[in-house]
Amino acid sequence: MKRNAFFPALLLVGFFSCNPYKALRHDSFTYTVDGSAQTMQLKVPKGGRKRVETDSAGNRAQVYSYGNGARLYFVKLAPGGSYPSADTTDHIGKAQLHGGLFYKELGADGRYWREVFAHGFRMGYRGATPDQQEARFDSSLNYVRVR
Repeated sequence: MKRNAFFPALLLVGFFSCNPYKALRHDSFTYTVDGSAQTMQLKVPKGGRKRVETDSAGNRAQVYSYGNGARLYFVKLAPGGSYPSADTTDHIGKAQLHGGLFYKELGADGRYWREVFAHGFRMGYRGATPDQQEARFDSSLNYVRVR
């Protein structure tokens, strides 16, 4: 009987030790829609330096920079606005978990990039290393709920 009680406990320990969100921290991204402030809940990899900026077109960006040159970003596009994006001409977009399309590639430099286009937002990362950093950045983008 004790043997049967041990197995579920072992499963729980295994589940929580492999949780990809453990290496992420909570944050938020505040932007404006029709003059009203809105907030998007985020989970971002620990260790990044946050910078918030609004460009001349009115796009609001929140960018996290990491020591190895990787960047994670969340951008609320202004109406009719554009924001520099990855070259997606030779790619086929795939359905994003919570709406929109995403593109992803392993670049010639051996680092990953991914970009998501969804409901007036552009989110993504550049320069993620193939070790755990790529998985953490993917988890961060998969966490976001865009309405």
